[in-house]
Amino acid sequence: MEYEPFDKDEIIPEEYNSYESYIDDINNFLYPYQSLFISNKYNSSSELILTEKSVHALITKQYEKLPPAFLSYFNSIKSYLTSHPEESEIIFEFLIDLSSDELSLYPSKFTEKKNLLKQKYIMPKELEEFFSKSRKLSPRDKSGENKIEKIDTDEWYEIRNGKELNSNISTLLMKQKKKYEVKLLGNCVINEAKNKKINTIIDIGCGKGYLTNYISMNSTLRTIGIEGDENYTNKMMLRINKIEQKNNKEKEKENNINNIIINKAEGYTSFLTYKTTPDEFKNIARINNDENIILTGLHPCGDLTPTLMRLFKNINQIKALIFVGCCYNKLSENPKYFNLVKNNNDNQILLESNEYGFPLSNYLLIKNKIKFHLSKTYISSNPHPCSKTREEWLYSYKMCSYRFALELFIHQNLPNFLEVHYIGQIRENFSKSFGAYLNKALINIKNHAQKFDFNDKKYGEELIKWINIFTKENDVVKIGNEFYQNLESFNDIIFDVVPHIVLNARLSQILEGLVVADRVLFLKEFCSYVSARRLFHPFISPRGIQIIAYK
Repeated sequence: MEYEPFDKDEIIPEEYNSYESYIDDINNFLYPYQSLFISNKYNSSSELILTEKSVHALITKQYEKLPPAFLSYFNSIKSYLTSHPEESEIIFEFLIDLSSDELSLYPSKFTEKKNLLKQKYIMPKELEEFFSKSRKLSPRDKSGENKIEKIDTDEWYEIRNGKELNSNISTLLMKQKKKYEVKLLGNCVINEAKNKKINTIIDIGCGKGYLTNYISMNSTLRTIGIEGDENYTNKMMLRINKIEQKNNKEKEKENNINNIIINKAEGYTSFLTYKTTPDEFKNIARINNDENIILTGLHPCGDLTPTLMRLFKNINQIKALIFVGCCYNKLSENPKYFNLVKNNNDNQILLESNEYGFPLSNYLLIKNKIKFHLSKTYISSNPHPCSKTREEWLYSYKMCSYRFALELFIHQNLPNFLEVHYIGQIRENFSKSFGAYLNKALINIKNHAQKFDFNDKKYGEELIKWINIFTKENDVVKIGNEFYQNLESFNDIIFDVVPHIVLNARLSQILEGLVVADRVLFLKEFCSYVSARRLFHPFISPRGIQIIAYK
């Protein structure tokens, strides 16, 4: 299969003719605005010592750290909201529409009133330029040129409305979103394997083996799934056996007795890290010397993606790489990087770079150095604001407000500590009010506190002790609701939470573009062909940029 040197479907915006020029502009643009998506602390040697957590936004007063022109604009809107609380829904929808250009095009009963707000509150030039540059730098998305129905989302809409769908055997036991992702990526891997005369597929971070099994059942390829969690690997093999039994029964019904054996995937448990050597990996996957391999992954988490890219580079039998990344917020970085830059120690930067997940390319490490640490930024986990409806955005505002208020409430009761708490999933029926949310959250936190890894080892005991006393002696729901009212929430949303989320929605797309571009440039260092293009429609799967590379 022949490719053009530079495919028209690449994710970089049309005005750029190289990933280098694209990444340069992102690097320069994000540097002065890094306070919008990270809050890092450095020591006197420019070494990163900690990153303030996003859930502590009310404690650290992140809203007040907005650029002055931004803060003035949002404060004027906040002042109007304070005097017109009955218009909160209109005002929050007005702010939601700032998160993307597409949302403002959706029909709304408030369109006329929002236009009046736009005329009343003139956006400052600096903020206009921020939005303009954000549009320019967001990865190009050609999915809008394809009608949604062409990529099977008629089924997606049905499942969103609660209807159950029939499914072929290779997508048995999957949720609809996963079926969509597995089918598109799986078919791509199978087709590329045919074109490149590949005989083996290795799926990294395979989870319960959905992609692994789909490829094995729809091809004659040897298919291997590798997963770090043994519990998932066991579930994968149980699922494969269940599908095999179902397949055999169907073929028996068709009197196809001579062809009841299916191509069965292999599953192995191994937690892969930067320390995993090529020889260790070949032993884990039982790789033979005469195999030609495609390495793949569907949303491998955090540093697992850089790990599979390095394995691709260092193992001769792996001829191609096809994956869709995820969890950019979990990438590790060298905390000493800026100290090494200051001392012009490029050799040490390159030597230590193999231990970390970002940046990967010599271009960002050495040639045109990255100007900031991502430091587990949380916003790049939502790189497509249009994947949410306005109603979903409002609910997201409310849940962020509750989550931030929870951390503030705990901190005010345990002021000697500043920790993040594991609350698990809190269903909507426990979120009718902040008091109900607080009550459920404290129960969940207490249940997980003994196993949760807090920074301060003494904190878990103190936390459990306080929760036991507080919940026994007080009406938690009532106290929680009174506490939340004092935070000046409007229609259950704290205004100070919203501007950062709106601005983050713009930046998150660019951060995804930055990470993807860095990976493309890393692969270009040793590959004959590299391409990054959107595979999944952002409405269905926001993290949907696929990278394909051949040695």
